[in-house]
Amino acid sequence: MGLYVILIVLFILPAYNYYRTRKQQAGAASKESGYVFIHLINWSIVILILIDNPLGELYRSNTPVTFGALWDIAIWCLIAYLILTTILPLALMPYHQQFKDMVRSNYDDRLYPISTSEQIQFGFVTVTVGICEEIIYRGFMYQYLINQTGLTPTLSYLIASLLFGIGHFMQGLRGISNSIMFGLIMGYLYMASGSLLLPIIIHIAYNLRSIYIARVLQR
Repeated sequence: MGLYVILIVLFILPAYNYYRTRKQQAGAASKESGYVFIHLINWSIVILILIDNPLGELYRSNTPVTFGALWDIAIWCLIAYLILTTILPLALMPYHQQFKDMVRSNYDDRLYPISTSEQIQFGFVTVTVGICEEIIYRGFMYQYLINQTGLTPTLSYLIASLLFGIGHFMQGLRGISNSIMFGLIMGYLYMASGSLLLPIIIHIAYNLRSIYIARVLQR
């Protein structure tokens, strides 16, 4: 079952996401139906994973990576970079038109919420994505690479983070690189905290920024 899940996550899911994204950008599919699909596909994958893998084994980091001081510094540099390039512009956009215009130029309203109804639906999407992607990439894929391929925890952590970024290829090169960095940070927090709880909370909060952007742009 694990191999089938890997194939779905690496090939079928990205292909369909690309197809769906292109349709929405062309105006041939609604955002609401896209949000429904996100719920269905993510929870379906998680259910498949849980058939063979107890949630407790995925939730807890049983084979953690041993990070050295240099890697700790590197991760905190990534965190600082994301704060400066993503969080800070969002915090300043209500007060400075320059930041508001910059964020607006990168906000695709054909994919992300605008209306209040869309914002509410997208709020539930952030919960689904935050929980499911952390189980899929930080829990399942990390453990699968260790147990089924014999890779070291460090290599498994790096590869899982890389695949997480590639899985967001429809967001362009910048989206891929930001997702890889985000994956490295979430994997680090998974190891450091010993469970998926902190990565899930941060992942949900990070994705909620789209609702915040929509509300500020409407002012």
